[in-house]
Amino acid sequence: MFRTGRGGGATIFSEMFRNSWHITLTKGNGEDFTLIYQHNSSNITIIRSKTPNPVPRKQMLIGLTGLSCAGKNYVARLLLERGCRVLDADELAHEVLDEQKAAVLTRWGEGVLDTNGKVSRQALGAAVFGNQEKLSALENLLYPAIDRKILEWVEGGEQEISVINAAVLHKSAVFEKLDLLVIVRAPYLTRLFRAKFRDKRTFRQIIRRFRSQHDFLSQYFTKNADICIIENGGIGIFPFRSAMKKKIDRLMIQFERIEAIKESREEHPPMP
Repeated sequence: MFRTGRGGGATIFSEMFRNSWHITLTKGNGEDFTLIYQHNSSNITIIRSKTPNPVPRKQMLIGLTGLSCAGKNYVARLLLERGCRVLDADELAHEVLDEQKAAVLTRWGEGVLDTNGKVSRQALGAAVFGNQEKLSALENLLYPAIDRKILEWVEGGEQEISVINAAVLHKSAVFEKLDLLVIVRAPYLTRLFRAKFRDKRTFRQIIRRFRSQHDFLSQYFTKNADICIIENGGIGIFPFRSAMKKKIDRLMIQFERIEAIKESREEHPPMP
């Protein structure tokens, strides 16, 4: 990495790697932020920059999210196969829901139980759908415990790439600790038929759910985060498996480059 210039209160470092320019700017107050411009990347694009987490960590922390049926769980599986440490926040939500069963029944009644006596997430979701007050009450009940479990998992990681797979990552306390946010996208009709195949719901129900996520991307774009978007298209409900695997291989390379940039900051501290 080499210094390319200094001016306007900022020190600029840049590096060329394959088709990507990695540019690190150090502002006069000592804060850094990184802008990654990626060229000819087959639908993998870094589009936002942020001030990196000031707390040094040995591990790289990646957030993984996406709209309903975009394919983030498939991407999580590919990252797991490539040696990443992956946490499924949805599974944590199941655990917390079981732990908070008594409080849930007190608030929403036994109508949210399934035939096995467990809280049905589908029934509970229907009970709070479209009602912001009820939704906030549910989030206030569950999210503190989910955040605590996520943070415990993060603290248990060492020198490795840790990925948090979560549908509503922007509401998590761990969001500000992320080194990179990966958002998986897919065409609307592709997601629609995937949802129909997976959830066995009516198209009306699925479309209502999709509409409730209309501001999903804006909730992340307004955050202070580096964002990488991966397009997960396909024919019908099936993604292009080989193409997606190649994208994830390229994404792993980007993880390595981001880690190299972090290390270079330690070698090139901000100029006084």
